[in-house]
Amino acid sequence: MDEHSRSSRTVFDAEAQEEILEEIKDTPLEPSEMEESVDLAMEELDREREEEEESDLPEWDGTDSALVADDDAQEFEEPMSGIHISYCLRHEEIKTALRRSGVFRFSVRKMIIQSAVLLCVAGLFLATYLTAQIPRPETLVVAGVCAALTAAVWLMPEYQLAARARQLRSDKPVEAEIFPDEIKVGRGEGAWSIPLDGTSEYKEIDGLLVVVTPHKRCVAFPVRSIEPALLHDVVAMLAAGTEA
Repeated sequence: MDEHSRSSRTVFDAEAQEEILEEIKDTPLEPSEMEESVDLAMEELDREREEEEESDLPEWDGTDSALVADDDAQEFEEPMSGIHISYCLRHEEIKTALRRSGVFRFSVRKMIIQSAVLLCVAGLFLATYLTAQIPRPETLVVAGVCAALTAAVWLMPEYQLAARARQLRSDKPVEAEIFPDEIKVGRGEGAWSIPLDGTSEYKEIDGLLVVVTPHKRCVAFPVRSIEPALLHDVVAMLAAGTEA
């Protein structure tokens, strides 16, 4: 919990306690009984607040997730428990992870320059067509082509992103294991890992837990695929081993 959240909760607790005292001040209770009543009421408020916070999380879809042991630990190392997650990313989830994590990048400045050049050329040919004594259809065609290319400059990144997401999507579940010191993704020849040594970046994006390596390779875990009882441990390991 960050400093702002702690401060907000303290203010909330103080206000709630004042309201409870106001409600029971005219009740014929001994000081000890009054204090006990306040404590019970505050505990009830805490339970309601925790239930509200849990209801904001994406609903678990029942995908397999469980504790596992680190089979690769060296003899001199203390074995650490990890969490196994099996999941399938949806098309939109892959697009979101690629776009918001910074793995898929495009230069807006470059796009603006290209658009300006194309629009200038289109305007030049259009003006030539309109002012010529004998207009030539070719000049109007060139102006139209330049205008179409301008639209393509802005549509192409989204098309490329969608194509990349289709390429990465698979109906075969991804098997991953998260340990305090590393993330293991996949099995067999295609398996790879991310060390949780503070060199990677961790982001929470629209129901996804995303880890981006220094080489701009990323892995995204959908919160819906993590058993609620294990979610806190997963987030804690990812946050502790990465840059926020």
